[in-house]
Amino acid sequence: WAVWKVDSEDLKPLVNITYLVINVFESEQQMKNFNWDQARFNSIIKSRLKGKMSSSSIRKQLFEKANVSVKCVKPNVDEESVKASLLMEKYKARDIADALAELKATKVSSMNPANLVIGCDQILELEGSILKKPASKEKAIDQILTMSGKKHVAYSGAVICENGKPVWRFVGKAELYSNHYKEDYVTKYVNRNWESIKESVGGYKIEEEGSRLFSKITGDFFSILGMPLIEINNYLSTKGSIDE
Repeated sequence: WAVWKVDSEDLKPLVNITYLVINVFESEQQMKNFNWDQARFNSIIKSRLKGKMSSSSIRKQLFEKANVSVKCVKPNVDEESVKASLLMEKYKARDIADALAELKATKVSSMNPANLVIGCDQILELEGSILKKPASKEKAIDQILTMSGKKHVAYSGAVICENGKPVWRFVGKAELYSNHYKEDYVTKYVNRNWESIKESVGGYKIEEEGSRLFSKITGDFFSILGMPLIEINNYLSTKGSIDE
């Protein structure tokens, strides 16, 4: 196999060699047929990365724009299994977000006891059901149509740990009221935005065309983006962990 470097600085922190060699292409045959040219390679990388920004990357961007320096560490937690177990135990959506945030923070904090560790998790609830990342365009269309004319709630849990133990926690909440959608528009919306929204739990991004899906939003806007940023910053400020 050929492995090419990524020569664009903005891509380096987002990509690793396993991703480059295995996941850039839809199939092994596509990889074999690819004309191995560095410029084309970088072009396809950028295209494939466009919709691959994870929630941790978005949260990191929010911190950076607030002039707060953070380092992202993957906790290696099986979130879906834990979530399924908590649902079996009749946990509420708010408490699932809180529990998953704590699980992530404590795991990383135990390996980094000298640092403050922030764990975050977001849960979307619609009429008592937990929304999931759509596995296909068809599922995204169905889920958005199910939301039509209804309210769903975004719970964004944040837990800060020190020396492996929680020292602060908060769960932000936002209520999103959906417009009444026409199926034709939803289908076009998903097709236009699929690369961007396929990693989003609700099948939309409020900061993009997804804003057109809603008639009203109440509560904490940052919780829709994945974490209660203002409350976190306030705590870090009182701790003296961020510059004035």
